[in-house]
Amino acid sequence: MQVEKQRVLLVDDDEALLGLGHSMLTRLGYDVVTCTRSPEALEIFAAVPERFDLVVTDYTMPSLTGEQLVGACQHLRPDLPVLLYTGWLEVPKTGHDPAPGRMAVLQKPFSLHELDNALRQLLEAQERSHR
Repeated sequence: MQVEKQRVLLVDDDEALLGLGHSMLTRLGYDVVTCTRSPEALEIFAAVPERFDLVVTDYTMPSLTGEQLVGACQHLRPDLPVLLYTGWLEVPKTGHDPAPGRMAVLQKPFSLHELDNALRQLLEAQERSHR
């Protein structure tokens, strides 16, 4: 019996990093949909929120920051696990306060192993909350 792949919405305005992220997530076995613009990513997500199992986005994005994107997506689907990644040494404290276990932050650069661990922890927390 074949298990359906989990679908990830990956958002980064840097096409090189978007390509690298796509390769990493594909290697980990995810079905990946990519966007270089966060408003477009929100439109895609909002059309069918249940289509995605995870959202992975850069923190620093033009127009709509990664955190704003995450907030909008989780407003539509509060149980959505999200991963923000950043090159900042310290992530600025902002107003978005996701449910416990619904958001993780990774510092760039990160390894395939670190990405895998962060995503697994998010998905396991989601699975525990649905029991």
